[in-house]
Amino acid sequence: MSFTEDKGRSAVDPETGARMVIKSGLDIDFQIANFTSPEISLPVQIEIRRKFPDKPVVAGDPSNPCVMISAGFLDLMFKTRNMRDFDYNTNLVRYLVRMIAFINKHHSVARAPFLWSDYEKLAADRRLLYRMPSDDELLKLSLEPE
Repeated sequence: MSFTEDKGRSAVDPETGARMVIKSGLDIDFQIANFTSPEISLPVQIEIRRKFPDKPVVAGDPSNPCVMISAGFLDLMFKTRNMRDFDYNTNLVRYLVRMIAFINKHHSVARAPFLWSDYEKLAADRRLLYRMPSDDELLKLSLEPE
């Protein structure tokens, strides 16, 4: 499965008809990736935030990634849509992350356009309805989304 670029910060999966568009939010530090497919529509919150706030950001350097996928927002979206199938949600999240990485690779949303997530921190406190790829996997996807 491969994605193609669409207008602006967006991607299309020609095989499935799925599409994702990243739009700026009201605050420049928050962006929404709107995903639509024949089966589902789902927003994903992206935060432009350094993984290590005490370290500087160097453009193009993956040591301090700045594109955080909000694990809590995703979990909330699954709950509000009554999506309780852990395996389905996990596969969907991996697909969504790949689309975000593809768009981000072609249209960077941050100076250090590498993905990370607050999933591990949230999962330590509560049971989430999916599993997010690890930060190492997210970094690899940032570099090679397909």
